Amino acid sequence: MTRQLTILTAIVATCLAIVAIPARAETPRVKVVGVTVEKTKGNREPARRHEECANDFENAHWCSTQEYLDGGMAMPADEKLNTAWIRPTIVSAAHTPNYGLVYVDASGLVAIPNTLNCRQWSSNDRNHRGTVLQKREGDDRQIVTIRQCSEELRTLCCAPVIDDL
Repeated sequence: MTRQLTILTAIVATCLAIVAIPARAETPRVKVVGVTVEKTKGNREPARRHEECANDFENAHWCSTQEYLDGGMAMPADEKLNTAWIRPTIVSAAHTPNYGLVYVDASGLVAIPNTLNCRQWSSNDRNHRGTVLQKREGDDRQIVTIRQCSEELRTLCCAPVIDDL
């Protein structure tokens, strides 16, 4: 009887422990809140970009392409943002005969490593490129594309969405 009670106690304890574990950690939803005041070249450290967004917008950070695509805008849809640096979200990689290693961004952009993140955001060389959200001339769409790391652009900022209950 003591052995059965020990087993039953272990089962109940295990069940209670499992119930206490959250089923899934929820990732907060974010939306684009704007662009930084300051323009910088592509060699700006990611930590500095996050800091600049936090200084310009409450609880903000530097947006990734996935956040932009998933979250949308925290402003009217017809408001156009300035072209701004955005962090790529690499979803796959492949080796190609012509270009060697290529990365695929969440936006569908395919590029060699030097054309996605300004050599890990360390170069402002004209031959290197980085990912940007760019406003298009003549229409109301903005697209994820690449620009030269030597260009001075603002940084795209995102912040958590506060759900109204």
